[in-house]
Amino acid sequence: MTIKEIVEKNYEILKEMNQVEMTLWAKSHGIDSRAGFWRFKKHLKTNGIDYDKMRKARFLEKPKTESGPITHAVTLFCDACVRINRFAICDKLKNPVWYGYFAWRDEQHNFEQARAELGVAKKAIWLASQCFDLIEGETKKIQVNLMVDPMWLRWSRISPELDPQGKMSELEFFARKYDVDLKFDHVQQVDNPASSYILASKYQSWRDYDIKNLIENKL
Repeated sequence: MTIKEIVEKNYEILKEMNQVEMTLWAKSHGIDSRAGFWRFKKHLKTNGIDYDKMRKARFLEKPKTESGPITHAVTLFCDACVRINRFAICDKLKNPVWYGYFAWRDEQHNFEQARAELGVAKKAIWLASQCFDLIEGETKKIQVNLMVDPMWLRWSRISPELDPQGKMSELEFFARKYDVDLKFDHVQQVDNPASSYILASKYQSWRDYDIKNLIENKL
């Protein structure tokens, strides 16, 4: 039985579940691979059940804990180009950290430049969150400073009407998911070191870079 058939057969049961219950139900029915779960969500949505919207709503309903003072910061230059399907991230010293092609499941699949820019910003947030395990002590709060060229990434935070598709809300949700504070600074494209690595033909994984070098102590 295909995932589409499983969803259709069990629709009446699934529509009564919350997001957590659907996750556990899918796993109990052998739908636990990344590709399988993606198809599960797709067929749920086709039948009027928006799993991702439910998940986001559940997360936003959680009471926000006191964040405390910023203890550390990570500064990253970011750039992306949907036309050539590439992204790049550099550290505050303008050294390359991570660059290459977007994967098929990344944001650029919508063929919009803004989605590619959103995609690389998400990668930078996720990358900054990997520094938590490298910081000693129980109290730690990371601020990720994104050095970016697209003005919408800055202005839509101040004026939500400039972002009718809600991309900034999506990005802030992503930052909250990984428990980092988010800050933007504008950099002209000619001054953005990440721009040159977009045009490179090679690929560099973030694993080839020592991310301890990203951490700045703010206390």
